[in-house]
Amino acid sequence: RLKTINKNNFSLGINTTVSAYNADYLPDILSYCIGLKPDSYLMELAEEREMFRNLGSGVCLDQKKSIDALKFMLNESRKAKCKRFSGITQIMRSQYYDVARGLIQGQKRTIPCLAGTAFGHIFSNGDIWCCSVKKRVMGNLKDAGYDFKKLWHGSESDRLRREISSASCHCLSANAVYSNMLCQVCFLPKLANSYLLWKISDFK
Repeated sequence: RLKTINKNNFSLGINTTVSAYNADYLPDILSYCIGLKPDSYLMELAEEREMFRNLGSGVCLDQKKSIDALKFMLNESRKAKCKRFSGITQIMRSQYYDVARGLIQGQKRTIPCLAGTAFGHIFSNGDIWCCSVKKRVMGNLKDAGYDFKKLWHGSESDRLRREISSASCHCLSANAVYSNMLCQVCFLPKLANSYLLWKISDFK
């Protein structure tokens, strides 16, 4: 039914979370999903986070399987034919797979993390988190009279930014990695080149 919507500003995508439960079936899952002919198809690795309420669930892959899965995702993303704005998402995702593989192999950051500086998260209870993985809470909007700037530029927020800057963590959060990549000058030529190749392929 969604595919019957013929609007220029509507894009239909499918996203598969790759976990310990389905990693052995990725080619079959890919074949099935691509057979549905979505505008885009993405994969990402499962994570354990407090906000997902799945800590200790065993949903994550081990290092070797994670790297194998990322190689598979990267190869498939380069072959993908995307429609409309989904091509931009696919370009970002390909770069993300490459960065994520480096994070897993090196077990350390490969690019600076700007959580709490370039991005943050507002949750339904009013809490503002600078980092959704480590649950770093800057404060609560209700307690601050709904003054976002007061919390964002407060002393606790500054302390958390310093903590994140000096931390040795290296999460795979796609939203965080996307934001961090866009803030690094070295990634812009890569993204521009990938975009041009996508447009040339699309023209052909």
